[in-house]
Amino acid sequence: MALASRGIGRQIIVVESEEPVRRQYERALIDDGYVVTVVPDVWSACGIAQRLSPCVILVHAGALAKDAFVALRAATRATVIVMIGAVDEQVRVQLLRDGADVLCAWPISVAELQARVGALSRRWGAGQPEVKLERPAIGPEFSLSGIRLGGLSLDTSGRCVTVQGVPVKLSQTEYSVLYSIVNCADRVVTRAEIREFVWGMGNDRLDHAVDIHVSHLRHKLRDIAPDLPIIQTVWGVGFRTSDELRSTGAPDGQRKFSK
Repeated sequence: MALASRGIGRQIIVVESEEPVRRQYERALIDDGYVVTVVPDVWSACGIAQRLSPCVILVHAGALAKDAFVALRAATRATVIVMIGAVDEQVRVQLLRDGADVLCAWPISVAELQARVGALSRRWGAGQPEVKLERPAIGPEFSLSGIRLGGLSLDTSGRCVTVQGVPVKLSQTEYSVLYSIVNCADRVVTRAEIREFVWGMGNDRLDHAVDIHVSHLRHKLRDIAPDLPIIQTVWGVGFRTSDELRSTGAPDGQRKFSK
């Protein structure tokens, strides 16, 4: 769905991995006139939220990780609705302390979802100027299976990477470093953000470890695609995906993630 020329009060991100429920919620919100983006996990929502400025983010509690939740709260002012099953009071209290704005039962009925989102989006947009959102000409494509950017694909369920359709053997840490950069492909990712995502630490002594893992990634990716730079260094700041990668379409025969 085109995202250009849509008001800031109409963008919604849904974090839900169960296909029947996801389709039901997506269709109901689209019918109410919202622009809906579906992602498989909270980390993906962080990257998209910075670009789309959503009014509401709907998250299934099963997709939550505490570190990712903290990052989501730092990335957006959106109201975060967390859908949870039958849990005790301590869990509900902790979710609210971690950053949830609203808790509701999972699965929530379509009628209640539409009513809740409608009320929250009206409140969020009150007094806000109308903003025109232009999506970058080329950016990462998100799906329930993973992320695709140009000739690079990341399968989040299997933590697998392919370049131009060829599998790349990465360590778990290397995968996490690459994911943190590709997930925010439209901006520079700082070393502090990478180490927080990968190790959950703010210790700047890990900056050297970040540089080492990026160097290993470059070597492995270059072995597969020597003419396609993937990671670009922004000196004194961090890393981003290269201009060449972001301007390259998927090659013929590359597996595309299902929508």
